[in-house]
Amino acid sequence: LIEYALTLNKKLHEDQFARALDQFGDSFVKKELLKEAALCYEGALQLYNDNASVRYVASSRLQLANILQKQGKLQEASEHSLEVVKFMQEHEPRSSNLAGMCNRVGHLFLALEKLDEALQAFRQEKAVEEEIAPDSMELSQTCHLIGNILVHQGNELEESIAMYTRAMAIAKKRGISVAFAHARKGIAQVKRKQGKFNDSLTILNELVQDTNQDSLERAQLILEKSDVLYVQGDFRGALESSQEACAIFEKKAPNSPEMVNCQTLMGRPLANMMRNEEALRCYQRALDIGMKQLGPDHLHLTISYTNYGSVLMHCPAKEAKATECFLKARDILLKYAPDSMGLVCTHACYGDGLLQQGKGKEALTAFESALQLAKKLGDKGDIQEKSCLCERIANLLGAKGEFESGLQHAQMGWQMLESTPKGIEFNELGYIQLKYAAVALHRGLNDEIKAHATGQFIVDYKCITESKWIYYIKGQIYEQWQQYEEAYNMYSKAIDLDPNFLDGAVAQLEVWFKLNRSLEQRAEEFDRLLLKAATMDAVASSIHDRRDENRQQVLSKRSGDIWEFRIVFRRYPSMQMCLPKLHEIASKAREMFGLGGSFGADFFDPTQEALRQQRWSTLTEHYLS
Repeated sequence: LIEYALTLNKKLHEDQFARALDQFGDSFVKKELLKEAALCYEGALQLYNDNASVRYVASSRLQLANILQKQGKLQEASEHSLEVVKFMQEHEPRSSNLAGMCNRVGHLFLALEKLDEALQAFRQEKAVEEEIAPDSMELSQTCHLIGNILVHQGNELEESIAMYTRAMAIAKKRGISVAFAHARKGIAQVKRKQGKFNDSLTILNELVQDTNQDSLERAQLILEKSDVLYVQGDFRGALESSQEACAIFEKKAPNSPEMVNCQTLMGRPLANMMRNEEALRCYQRALDIGMKQLGPDHLHLTISYTNYGSVLMHCPAKEAKATECFLKARDILLKYAPDSMGLVCTHACYGDGLLQQGKGKEALTAFESALQLAKKLGDKGDIQEKSCLCERIANLLGAKGEFESGLQHAQMGWQMLESTPKGIEFNELGYIQLKYAAVALHRGLNDEIKAHATGQFIVDYKCITESKWIYYIKGQIYEQWQQYEEAYNMYSKAIDLDPNFLDGAVAQLEVWFKLNRSLEQRAEEFDRLLLKAATMDAVASSIHDRRDENRQQVLSKRSGDIWEFRIVFRRYPSMQMCLPKLHEIASKAREMFGLGGSFGADFFDPTQEALRQQRWSTLTEHYLS
């Protein structure tokens, strides 16, 4: 009927016929026939002439935008919604309708990951609400949304704190405790972004205490806590928190979109602890729920697809399926958010997976695609992710022997951070890692003067926030310079910051062998350091197990022998189970070595290397058979 009527439109008054199509559309919407309704509104918009009532045109656009949004066509929905906003700015400049429309446009841009456009829409909403209702909860929520975007972008964290503070003040004045807690949670996110993890955790723990047991609000806060612990490197704590949140969701909302996020956050620490099968189950469940509740091509599923692919890359004979997951995530992002940091991250994760398989050339291509898109985004997106990509590419080019090009990427990365307000403060570790990459690249170019100067910059660098990894890198520099005492002290500082810092403990043990200590001192201290590294491994559950095979090849023979102990300890999942076995092994070792209360001086005598190797071999075979 519509198609036939369109052929007759010349005989009818266009505006009248357009209004009739609008009414057809309204009827179809009531019957939930969205495809037919969309055809009506699109036809109406084609027929309205220049003299038509702009209010009718805006109404058609608004209805069409509603349908397109439900159909997942967010880009088209945002375009029509913006036209409606323009109409309202001209005809209803100080109305709640305009504020509501700006809010809607902002959320559409958020879904498309167009953060600058979303921020502009919410700022417009805030300006209207400041005029018509300066103490309204709508204004509080808008300030909260602006704060969230600024936190995600990472460039204007001080303004984000101001937005959250304003939101808290309104919520407190109106006595809305939930909104107050939400804004305070936003401040916890700022602290996390600033690297002040303990401050963030303190706020979140207080908020958790103030919520009802088994409430969905409590589950969301615990998930936030899990995310902070994960970023901090406490994978066991992150897992326990996500499991606690998941238990609440299982009771209250087992098949909700929130469960998608919960399963995704639970999968991450499992993957980092090499519990791949469990991680895959989490990601699969996230995808199953998400596809049912949100649709198979929803943007929120791209994170689960990407993470699923990353884990599959570590599973034998699963590379093809992993690639399929990455391509699925990429296709969704190309369709709905082609200019987004989400697509950058998908390329980067694919590159990480290829690198793990030893496919350096293909990984470099993926990283370069990610960086090219990140550059295209300009000031949009997370500067930390962009600088991290530069470091990955710099290291890969260095491994290929392309030192000059690698150095250019390293410089690009740290210059990004230096040119961004507070960029270094918010990605201090990334900044030092880029400088550290430059040290090796200068050496590759046989420029020892610049290599030493860059190394000196690192060891002289005054930390803005205490970081175990920065102290670890300083220790590596000192070790390269054969200044073993200083290296030992740097590793000690790193371990003081994190008593479960396994990499620091092993590096400290390795450099300890190079120190010129008396044999008696060495025997006693070796006992202590070995016990610490071994028990730490049991508690930390192998934070960097993925690199063990590579590390095994590069460690010196003596510290490589320590890794034999780690193979044994990894069988025991808790400290309580590990320690008795550790003492049993130590007693057996001393007995087999013909020793008493300590390992003895002959163990460290270079002339006894053959005997020492034989004892290690015998001991290892005994306990690993």
